[in-house]
Amino acid sequence: MIKKIISPYVVLLPLLAPFSSLSAAVTFNFIYEDPSDFSAESVADIEAAGATLGSYFNETATVNIKVDANITGGLTLAGASSLYNNSNNSFNRGAVGAKIIHEIDGDITGLGYEGTLSVNLTSSINWGFGSSVGANQSDFQSTMLHELSHTVGFSSTIGEDGSSFFGSNSWYIFDYFVGDSTGVLIDRDSNDLDIHQDRWDAASVGGAGEDGLVWYGENAIAANGGEAVYLYSPANWSDGSSGSHLDDAYYTDENYVLEALAGRGMTARTLSAIEVGMLKDLGFDTVSVIPEPSTTSVLALSVFAFMLRRKRVNS
Repeated sequence: MIKKIISPYVVLLPLLAPFSSLSAAVTFNFIYEDPSDFSAESVADIEAAGATLGSYFNETATVNIKVDANITGGLTLAGASSLYNNSNNSFNRGAVGAKIIHEIDGDITGLGYEGTLSVNLTSSINWGFGSSVGANQSDFQSTMLHELSHTVGFSSTIGEDGSSFFGSNSWYIFDYFVGDSTGVLIDRDSNDLDIHQDRWDAASVGGAGEDGLVWYGENAIAANGGEAVYLYSPANWSDGSSGSHLDDAYYTDENYVLEALAGRGMTARTLSAIEVGMLKDLGFDTVSVIPEPSTTSVLALSVFAFMLRRKRVNS
């Protein structure tokens, strides 16, 4: 997980097919740091992923995402971030999500964008674009949808040691729902919003299923037929992946956008009912989180928490 301090702000329930790009309620406006880095087919896939994700929201908003090709080499496919509010002892919403639900409007960051998207376009990744994704290629459009989903709120700010990336008991709204098999891990009734350290230490590296991390959002659980929803909790903690994805090791027969590791060939390009349910749990669409976590509309500190997607080595 990469954390950056940026100046000057050292600041629907059933799954429906996405609408066409012309009817997307939320528009993602992509600002390319160096347009020459991106081919026409990669730009088309980024735009398509934005249109798909935007179609799931019953809001009208334009979100600005800066796009770069600054990931070089290795198995990391891409990464994404949102500017985050850092209000003490509260559950905070990122700037991307806050703009979607109109907690903020306009360019409150002064940077011209609310989130970032970084892509590995080096020869270390064999990308497939559009409808031409070979069996041994990585699906570019699916990966872009995955990363953009992180920017709207599908990411945790709980670090390996159980502390917040904000440096205090100030958490991202996603963390409101993170628990183990016995319940949520952050004490919502505590003035300091303390985390249950022993339980976190066990579940965060608990492995597949009920021994790992669990999502406690009623919409996602309902979409999963009343069954628990498990989060990625490998025995060896993975920065940028652990706790911020669905559980690859448990959901071996499913094809979810928000799995941590990408397989080869064409993969999921629409959100599942569970993933839509999680976004609804986070307060999007017409459904508010009940009880609704405290949030604030002023960004006092811009923090980039980078969520990474890596290539599955033996797929």
